[in-house]
Amino acid sequence: MKLGVSQSYLSMELPWVKFLLWALLLLVQIHKHIACIEDERMGLLELKAFLKSKTNHTKPLLPTWVNDTKSECCSWEQVKCNTTTGYVIKLTLSSINQEQNYENPWYINMSLFQPFKELRNLDLSDNKIAGWLVNEESNCLSKMSKLAHLNLSFNRFDKEILRFLGALPVLKSLDLSYNFMEGPLSSHESNCLSKMSKLAHLNLSWNRFDKEILRFLGALPVLKSLDLSYNSMEGPLSSHELVNLNNLEVLILQENGLNGSLPFKDMANFSSLKILDLSENSFTGSIPPYIGALSSLKALSLYSNQLIGTLPSQGKNLL
Repeated sequence: MKLGVSQSYLSMELPWVKFLLWALLLLVQIHKHIACIEDERMGLLELKAFLKSKTNHTKPLLPTWVNDTKSECCSWEQVKCNTTTGYVIKLTLSSINQEQNYENPWYINMSLFQPFKELRNLDLSDNKIAGWLVNEESNCLSKMSKLAHLNLSFNRFDKEILRFLGALPVLKSLDLSYNFMEGPLSSHESNCLSKMSKLAHLNLSWNRFDKEILRFLGALPVLKSLDLSYNSMEGPLSSHELVNLNNLEVLILQENGLNGSLPFKDMANFSSLKILDLSENSFTGSIPPYIGALSSLKALSLYSNQLIGTLPSQGKNLL
């Protein structure tokens, strides 16, 4: 009888023992995997040294980034690692440069990011960067094969940067707002731009592009969201500029000096468009009934134009 009780007790306890052993093993594996990758730890320290030499940061720069093998780089500020593999997947290095003098631009060495082979997200915004340090950065960028999100806003890049960004094979979102870019694009720049075949979200607001940039952006096959507010387009919009942009879901053209009649007739095939901002321009006349062709439109902004009349019945669902 006692033997039977013992066997029954063991049979009940065995699953729990197995579960605890499995949980302990998993904990050990997780702890092992999120450990800092040594090559990446050294790469981060090299990157910090470069940033410190090129910028005017009055406070201690990235103080948690220390040369101590006991220091876990995945816990360092502005660094995010994959919780399973331990590889760096995100670097947030915005506002590193506190220098306010635009007469002293600096250039970044993109080869310093090569150790981070799993890097998905890179933020270099608000640093007054004027460009790459060398002329062959496209070779470095092509090795950043996982980079999907890049923020270069609030810097001093000109349109030359487009020659290099086409080397990023899986880039999905790009923010180049508040830079010093202006058109027209050269054929080489246009060809490089068209290589960004995965780019879905693009912010070019607060630059100096004219409306010809729209034609070049039509070469981006999966572009869904485009912000070109506060540029220098000027003049009327027609099918000439809007060709091949009919897959857009978001189009923002606020404050561009656009005039003439609203381009809804030329946008009749924009069947996926959900958000359209044409505010703070100089469009004249009434709102044409062609607005009804924009069947997916959910939000429309037309304020601060010179329009007359009321919204046609075809667009009343936007009210």
